Amino acid sequence: MIKTSVVIPVYNVEPYIDKCLNSVFGQNQQEIEIIIVDDGSTDGSMDLVREYMKEKHNIKIIQQENRGLGAARNTGLKNAIGKYIYFLDSDDLISPDTLETCFQCAEKDNLQVVFFDAFPFLDGQDNGGGIQKNLYDRRRIILNHNEVYTGSSFFQQYVSKKGFLVPVWLQYVNRDFLIKNNIVFQEGILHEDIAYTFKLILLAERIKYLPRLFYQRRIRAGSITQGGVIEKRIEGHFSAINKMIDDLRELGTGGEITKELYYMARLFQYSLALGEKRQLAEKLKEMALQCIVKLQTVLRDQGTTGAYFGCMIYKAYIKQFHEENPDIIQRFLQYDEIVDKMRIDILQQIPLGDIRKNVAIYGTGVHTDILLKAYKRLIGDIKAHIYYINTDVSDQKMYYRGQKVYNVYQLGDFPVDVILISSVKYEDYIYKTLRKIYGNQYKIIRLYDKDQYCLFYEI
Repeated sequence: MIKTSVVIPVYNVEPYIDKCLNSVFGQNQQEIEIIIVDDGSTDGSMDLVREYMKEKHNIKIIQQENRGLGAARNTGLKNAIGKYIYFLDSDDLISPDTLETCFQCAEKDNLQVVFFDAFPFLDGQDNGGGIQKNLYDRRRIILNHNEVYTGSSFFQQYVSKKGFLVPVWLQYVNRDFLIKNNIVFQEGILHEDIAYTFKLILLAERIKYLPRLFYQRRIRAGSITQGGVIEKRIEGHFSAINKMIDDLRELGTGGEITKELYYMARLFQYSLALGEKRQLAEKLKEMALQCIVKLQTVLRDQGTTGAYFGCMIYKAYIKQFHEENPDIIQRFLQYDEIVDKMRIDILQQIPLGDIRKNVAIYGTGVHTDILLKAYKRLIGDIKAHIYYINTDVSDQKMYYRGQKVYNVYQLGDFPVDVILISSVKYEDYIYKTLRKIYGNQYKIIRLYDKDQYCLFYEI
């Protein structure tokens, strides 16, 4: 039995394909087929692959004209025979125990999907700046490592905390599950795995997360996700949003779709932020409006929350294109007052306006900035004494908003009446850390533990 089909699309990766293939041949799982999809390479990549074929008998080459990553992966899926399938990028690597560990996990719990993590590294030829090392590391976000989730419950719980990641190389998937549900990649666009993973998560009934950094993600200047092809990236995002809306309407969720809307609205907002200060093509403007109109069909049934997301995407549109549509303004912006009332209800729980109170704010990022601005706009002046707290403060010269930032273990050194957690991504981790260190000594306000997470994003 072939346990795993490893699909590797190849297009002009001659400097990297050797190490990629060696990481697959070095797996401690032997029941593997390797499907190389030659997507019209013009360099020496395929010559190197053919050298491997002289000694290895589990490699299959499929050639096609250059049609992009989505089409290459779909070709690999159609030709795979393994019980599970894994999509590996041709310039990256996997750890030796990746496939067998995922296989055993999937078999033990009868899983359709196994998620895991990655650590990025800079290509040796890239003299660029720093790198966000925890970009694909969810070990401080997904704390329950033994739970078997439905796809929907996983998405609902972790999407707002950035625990839902779309890259297909972080997924080990049952092949029959994909075929049965017609889960395939969009073709001819960048970011082809967004709608793919969204549909996968909507339909999966048994998934699990392994807190392992199995994947080694090479960051290089010439890769399609790192390059400067801004308009193609935005177009890919808009195409994905349209596909996700279609899938959402076709499949349904049996209830509220708040988090799904959140994800699409944030993706729309991020897409236009990519094009900030650029004169985007008329085609993208039309695609943006198409997304807004299409989103209205699902937003209008979601009450105030839907209106909030409508405001988010429409204001992002105005900021980019400097054009107002009266019909859309009337539909969405009438809810601004209602949304502000929701914010006020939450902010009134925080004693920032009481000069007698000492408030520790755990978090020194953009969410804290937005929160404090919202408080001053909606409630009034901040009079309480504020201490800023962070987890990994080792440099005692770290400052935020002109004030010293303290390590969490220094919290007992000064009087604190209440701790406010102002982090979306690590909210659960921070709360458990505080309780572990201090027990019930402090009152803790968890700003993002419910569906109010969206109310303090700047729109």
